[in-house]
Amino acid sequence: MKNPKRVLICGGREWNNPYPILRELRALPDSITTVIHGDARGADKLGGVIAEGLDLNVISVPANWREGRKAAGFVRNKKMLKMKPDIVLAFH
Repeated sequence: MKNPKRVLICGGREWNNPYPILRELRALPDSITTVIHGDARGADKLGGVIAEGLDLNVISVPANWREGRKAAGFVRNKKMLKMKPDIVLAFH
């Protein structure tokens, strides 16, 4: 596939509605091959599960709370952005 693209899915920890995530992923071009998420409960994990169901590659990037303590979430977010997603879908 030419120019495969990555999508970052993020959002609220209380997000539990799969339908907007599914709708948005289905609306993306076929060049989307990979979904990145932060492995947090809510929109992140739900987006990962939905992406797997759509046969997309999934990269989960969990925060290392032991090592990073309060900064762990910020460190994780920076790692995900360094993966250079082409699109960010945020659900809140």
